[in-house]
Amino acid sequence: MTRTDKAIIGVIVFMLVSLSIIQIGIYQGRKLEREEIKRENQRTINYFNDRIQKLQNEVEEKGKLLQKKKGVFIATAYCNSPVCINVPKWRDGKTATGTDARIGVIAVDPAVIPLGSTVYIKGMGYFKAEDTGGAIRGNRIDIFMGDYKKAKEFGRKKVEVIIL
Repeated sequence: MTRTDKAIIGVIVFMLVSLSIIQIGIYQGRKLEREEIKRENQRTINYFNDRIQKLQNEVEEKGKLLQKKKGVFIATAYCNSPVCINVPKWRDGKTATGTDARIGVIAVDPAVIPLGSTVYIKGMGYFKAEDTGGAIRGNRIDIFMGDYKKAKEFGRKKVEVIIL
């Protein structure tokens, strides 16, 4: 949060505190005592401090999202066909995490992209890292395609990946 943002928030808090004091006096229809004003000021300040803290937490969270790991990965495609998977026991349609292989699943190196992560592939959309592969090491990913024809058509490409 920049100094300008903090200054703006400070001015807003000051104005709201001032307004609340005036409103309290009007609603009660009498002159407020100094102690009552202090108590109301403190309540209002506490309320706005809580709000400011929540907003700062949201800004930090969004900032962290923007700083997520990005990179260029070599992407290939796979399917459950014997042509795609040369080890018969791996053709059962199950991923390394135990889920069914399906569109939207990618195979990753868990040392680079943790299993369970959501990954955005530029130009393709969002995928879930649920599988691993024998040849998937480093900045490589395998994208599950429904059949061999689609996998063959995809080939091998460099893709921009953002790990969320």
